[in-house]
This record gives sequence, structure tokens and C-alpha cells, in this order.
Amino acid sequence: MRRVRALFVPLLVPFAAAGAASAADAPAPVVAAPVVAAPPEAPRTVEEVVIRGERYVIPADATITTATRTSLADLAVPRATSTVTARDLFEQAPRTAPLALDLEPGVFVQQTNLGGGSPIVRGLTGEQVLLVMDGIRLNNATTRSGPTQYANLIDPYLLDRIEVVRGPSSVLYGSDALGGVVNFVPRRRDTLTCCLDLTTMLAGNASTATMGGTGTVRSDGSWRGLGWTGGVQGHDFDDVRVGDDGGEQEPTAYHGGAVDLLLEAAPASGQRVALAYQGQEDRDVPRTDAVESGANLEFEFDPQRRQLLYLDWRGEHPGAVLESWRLNGNLQRWDEGRYEVRTNRPNVERHLYDRVDTWGVFGQVTLRLGCQHRVTAGFEWYHDEVYSRRRDYDRATDVWKRGQARYASGSTWSPFGVYVQDEWTPTPCWLVVAGVRYSRFDLEAAERTDTNPVIPSADATNDEVTGSLAASFEVAPGVRPYASVAQGFRAPNVDDTTVFDRAASGIEVPNPDLEPEHVVAYELGCKVDRPCWSGGLALWLSDFEDLIQRVPGTFLGSPTVDGLPVSTRENVADATMKGLEVWGEWRFTRDARLYGSVSYAEGTNEETDQPLNKVPPWNGVVGARWTRCDQRWWVEPYVRWSARQIRLSDADKADFRIGADGTPGWWTANVRVGFQVDRHLELMLEAGNLFDEGYKHHGSGVEDPGRYLTLAVEATF
Repeated sequence: MRRVRALFVPLLVPFAAAGAASAADAPAPVVAAPVVAAPPEAPRTVEEVVIRGERYVIPADATITTATRTSLADLAVPRATSTVTARDLFEQAPRTAPLALDLEPGVFVQQTNLGGGSPIVRGLTGEQVLLVMDGIRLNNATTRSGPTQYANLIDPYLLDRIEVVRGPSSVLYGSDALGGVVNFVPRRRDTLTCCLDLTTMLAGNASTATMGGTGTVRSDGSWRGLGWTGGVQGHDFDDVRVGDDGGEQEPTAYHGGAVDLLLEAAPASGQRVALAYQGQEDRDVPRTDAVESGANLEFEFDPQRRQLLYLDWRGEHPGAVLESWRLNGNLQRWDEGRYEVRTNRPNVERHLYDRVDTWGVFGQVTLRLGCQHRVTAGFEWYHDEVYSRRRDYDRATDVWKRGQARYASGSTWSPFGVYVQDEWTPTPCWLVVAGVRYSRFDLEAAERTDTNPVIPSADATNDEVTGSLAASFEVAPGVRPYASVAQGFRAPNVDDTTVFDRAASGIEVPNPDLEPEHVVAYELGCKVDRPCWSGGLALWLSDFEDLIQRVPGTFLGSPTVDGLPVSTRENVADATMKGLEVWGEWRFTRDARLYGSVSYAEGTNEETDQPLNKVPPWNGVVGARWTRCDQRWWVEPYVRWSARQIRLSDADKADFRIGADGTPGWWTANVRVGFQVDRHLELMLEAGNLFDEGYKHHGSGVEDPGRYLTLAVEATF
């Protein structure tokens, strides 16, 4: 009964609401609501681009803001980028936000458990890929190495779009942007009206892959110059049903919910002030690989929680010297609880809890200096405080006692940065983007009194100067080759320097004497956007220095703790990574198109001549889409595939999620169908993994689903 309820309840309300709205569709006089202010950064704003002296209007889905922190046509940006639009989010109906990225070139989504989802961008993930929410850093003092679950705590229904910049972006975004930046952009209103303008959306999706689903109620409105958008969401997923008659993978089931609200007003023409809150919590999230490997009898994250509160003031005056500005103050809290019962101590329950509180502020201005220069300058400062505890309960003796926490509670991490960037157009065909940044990081690792002996406190300060240079050139209308060189870095955080806990390699002990990781990346590519076809090619090479990796270590002179091998982190590796990305779309009629992408990354540790950890193999997607001429319905068959990965490091071979034999190659055949019932109701049905392939993404601890059906419903009124 629980499965049936979880599967169908999210879909019942949208159908009922749409039916009521359709019945009320009798013609009525339409009164236009007066607009009191134009949005300073409307999601559907168009961009004018000069190509050989002629002006072309680029549609909204072809502009991107993350790559340069300014609105710029994607065609002109001299970097590899991609965007997942709100339309894509509905049509894909991803179970979580990170899964929406899995079809993007250069991105591969790993899942340690069903409640996780870690984007691997150009072979890097975790603390080496920066996640931001509308420009606000989500990475914090305890962002872990390797795959993480943080992006899973973002409600897909909250989002207007997701923008991805592949390759180092530390000039504009600071630490952690080695592999790239993933910017989750929330919904905002286009206009603020005096008269009441209200839209309610009831939506949901359900899938036989987990016999569960998601349901949401959202409101978007404006009245007397005040606008709002917000929603409430709930999700419940049972154990994943795997392919090739594999049954259900246990334990994988979890549940949770989310809420968000954004209020905004226009204090003056071209300005917006917004106050926003976002929160999501997942409960009873099992770590599947820890149980399946036999290391744990039980392992659950409970809770996984993200909260964000921010005040944002932005303005835009196209054509003026002060073209735009933004000032943002934010407060975040991340909570993570863990419940463990280890196999070697079956009577002891480990209850761990970690919390990170973050205060942040950033500001930015963009200036038009003459006809050729657009200069963007800004600053950002964040301060993270870490609280960490552990309590153990002995079932046999009914006694609680204090245990050794993951982190040194009371530790702080404070990144600060200032940057300047110039977009120079020396001729109508050229765009040159150059930038430089100064960053400073203050780390204070608190004294650990829960260890024996006590580990003393330690302080560290790192300074970095980072630069980048990129250029693109219009060789023909809609054809732009580009080249770039960019530096990136990642400063050691509290997780690097104070963690004392189980790791894939055994028990990890602290090392406060770490230096930042560095990379210099070189990229050549070409972007094309012609009437009948579009696409691109990117060839890239990244040269890393001082990579931080786990190496064998000792604690109190012993190479083991509780019978497990000891490891610690050190700056031990110089490495190179190289790869390519090809993507394209051919629109052979007005209503039909073919599309596809191929990505590859290869990394080598120069010190050991071994492959880098968890790098995905060749992978891609190919599909076709046909839309009926009246736009009422569409059909889209596609194939997602990945080659076998046997290029493994010793750490990969020792990782239960991978193993000595690597990850087999796979491909799945899928088809989606969409139907616009009326102006209030839209449906999407996907039949996935039609041949019931048994497979998983490389490095994942949870299997991908076997043959499944997914139904998505969206009703507005």
C-alpha cells in the first residue's frame, strides 16, 4: 500500500486542479495588469550580438551568465558551457537536481546512494567542482573529497535553469572551481504588477523505478508592486528496482521534503530587491555501498538538510556606464546526521552530527567603458563555523558515551576574494575576456579533545593570485572558434585538515599541513549556431600541481586503528588530464531534429604513472525529436551510453563501488512522449531502459534502474 500511495498521490492533485481550471475556461474579458518595473535580470531577456556588422537577436536559452558573471550570448562565450532549462527539467522529470545534468556534455553523474548525486565535470567531482545557488557558494568548510550528496538537497521544481561552465573558473568564483562551476538558478518573476497577477502550479512525477515520486505546489504572483514565488515539495522513494531481473537493491529507499519562498520589490526603475529562503531535508538515507560491502550492518544519513536565507539587491541599466550591479548577503546552514552500526562492533550504535553555519556577502558592478570594454569587478567573503559531535550507544550495557567526532568542533574557514574582468571587443568579430583575482583563506583548526592524545589547534593562511585569458572570433555568421587558458585552485578546508573517520581506504587521520591544489588549463574549441544545425567541439588539457590525495599513514605510531589501515592526506601529486567534448543538433525540418554528444576524460598521476581516481570512460547520448506542427505533442527516442572503464588507479580497484575489474560498458534505449492537454495541463511519459539492462554509472554505489515508466504532470491555473 505504501508503494501505491507514494507512486500515485503526487499525480492526483494536478489532474484534479487542471480539470477544475478547464471547466472554468469560459471566455472572459481580459484586463492587462500594469507593469511597474522591468526586471533587472529577467530569465527570458534576449541578447543582441554583432556579427560582421549586423545585429542578431539571440533567444533566452542561448544566453548564459555564469561564464562571465554577465549576460552574454552562449555562442560568443570563449568557454565550454551548457544550460538545462526549466523546459528540460519538466521533460526529463529528474528524480533529483543533479540527475538533470547527466545528459550534458562533459558531465557524468555518480551516485554513491539513491539519496546522493555528484556531478563529475571533466573528470573531477566533490570539492574540486564548485556548486553555487544563484551565485552563492554552496561548497563549504566540510565539502568532502570524492563524490558528495550536496546537490541532491536542491529541489528541481525550485529551479529556472542550471548553467554549467566546464574547466577552471577560479578568477570569478575562487576556490574549488577546478573542474568547473555548476550554477543552480532559482525561479524569479519577469514583471511586478500593480493589479493581482497570480499563477498556481501543481506538479508531480512518479516512476516505477523506485515505486515513488515527487509532488509540489507552487505559487507565482504579484500585487501592488510586490512579487513572490515559492513552493512546498515532498518526495518518497522506495528501493530501486534494478535491471536484468536483479530485483530490488536494498537499502536504497529514503524520503524528504522542501520549501522555498522569494519575495521581491522594485524600489526604482531597473532595480530589484529580493528576500529569499530555501530549505530541503532528506531522512533515512542509507549509504548502500557501506552495507553491501559488509563494512556496516547499518548506515544512514539522517538528516541531510540544507537551509539558505539571503537578501539580494540588483540593478540593470542597459546603455549606461554603470550597466549593472548586485549586492548579496546570505546565511546558510548545512546539517548532516549519521547513524552507523559497524560489522566489527555490532552492539554499538554510532550517532554522529555535523553542522556548518556560513555567513556570506558578495558584491559586483559591471561598467561599460566606451564601445569596446565591459569591465566587471567584485568581491566575496564567507565565514564557515563547524560544529561536530559523536555519541556511542552500547546496546549490551545500555550506556551512552562520548565518541570521536568527524571534525574538530569549533573550527572555522574564511575565504575572501576580489576580482576584475574585462570583456574587450576590439572589432565586431572579436571578443577577448581577461581576468585576475586575489584570494585569501584563513583556516583555524580547533583543538581536538575527543582524541587520545589531544590534537592541538592549528592555524593556516593561504594567498592566491589567479588569472585567465580567453578569446573567440567570428569566422562566419554563427561560427566562432575560441581558445582559453585559465588558472584554478582549491584551498584546503576543514574536511581536508581535521577529519578523523572511516574512509574508503580505512581510517583517515588529520593533517593540518596542507597546501592548495593548483591547475592551469588550456582549451581549444569551436561553437556553431546556424539555422539548421548547432553544436561545438572542445579539446582541453589540464596541468595539476600539489593535488591532495590519501596516502598510507600512522596514528600514535600504529599503521592501523580498530584493525583498519590508517591513511592521511598529503600534497603528493602532479597530474595531467586531457579530454574532448563534441555536441551537436541537426534540425532537418521545422518539426524534427537529431542530437547527440560524446565526452571523454583521461587523467594520469605523474608521480606514480597511475590513472586518477574515479574518472569516467567515454560516454554520450544520441537521440531524435519530432514535434507536431501545432506543438500539442512530441516524441523523443534517445540512447544513453557509456563505454567500459578499466583504466583504474589502485584506489579505484580497492573501492567496493568499482572493484579490480572496473565498470562494464552499457547502453539504454529510452523514449519520451509529451502532450499538451490544454493550456492548463501538460503530461510527459517516459519508458526508460526498454531492454531492462542491468548497469550502473562508473564509481556509483547504487545500480541504475531497470525497465521503468515515469509520468510527469504539470497543471497551472
